[in-house]
Amino acid sequence: MKKSIFFFAHYDDEFGVYEDIRIHIVQKIPIHIVYVTSSSLNGSKNIIREKESLSVLKKLGVSRNQISFVGKELSIPDLALKNHLMTAFIRCKSLIKKLGDVKTIYTHAYEGGHPDHDALNFLCSKLISTNKSIINGWQFPLYCGPGLVGPFFFLFKPLKRNGKIIKKKLEKIYIRLYLKLVFTYKSQLRTFIGLFPFYLFHMIFIKNSIIQKINPKKKYMRPHKGKLLYERRGMDNFKSLKLKMNEFEIWLKKSSKVNSLKKSKLTSS
Repeated sequence: MKKSIFFFAHYDDEFGVYEDIRIHIVQKIPIHIVYVTSSSLNGSKNIIREKESLSVLKKLGVSRNQISFVGKELSIPDLALKNHLMTAFIRCKSLIKKLGDVKTIYTHAYEGGHPDHDALNFLCSKLISTNKSIINGWQFPLYCGPGLVGPFFFLFKPLKRNGKIIKKKLEKIYIRLYLKLVFTYKSQLRTFIGLFPFYLFHMIFIKNSIIQKINPKKKYMRPHKGKLLYERRGMDNFKSLKLKMNEFEIWLKKSSKVNSLKKSKLTSS
């Protein structure tokens, strides 16, 4: 049976797609969760946050053997995925091959909210475009801030330039579950105090989950006009991220040429 992989930049990022994870479990679609940074600023293990996410995923029906910690294994720091695109790509590519029959990838939307989220969206687009068999990619919005100032942001606001918006209506029983689950992230209390009012509003009044298709052929320009949320928060700047994406593109083209030459030599011998 075809599998789905959910790529998350950090522990707790799964809160953006509780519904999609739950649906996979209920419909018995094989699923695998991958965390692509260590979720700590120095690249060390973050056991507390890891346990919190494991607890949440267990409540959604995901077992431990369905979860991989690429970021922890490679010591990729929070806010630094852009500096580890090559090694992360190689490890994730290997994981896709090992799992086999991967049909769908879910990851963060390219929205300017967090540099790691945008870097991971870029990385997943390359995993999709370089895969031998067709993989469908889906992106989910978390937070972004087009048109806003300072630290202000929108929660679950899909950008139109990311394509057609697919919305799924949430049932009351699951809304209650999801509202309870976010309180599992006790180590991130400060973050979720800021997020929760918007999360509560979304769950009570809007009541949907949102995804958009990933276009692996898209050109990665600024996600939107004006300063990005992560720039306004002093986390990074787009110019720096774009430079790393360009470096990765050059590396990927060189790697493809080398692999092509090796294949041609093997064929001719």
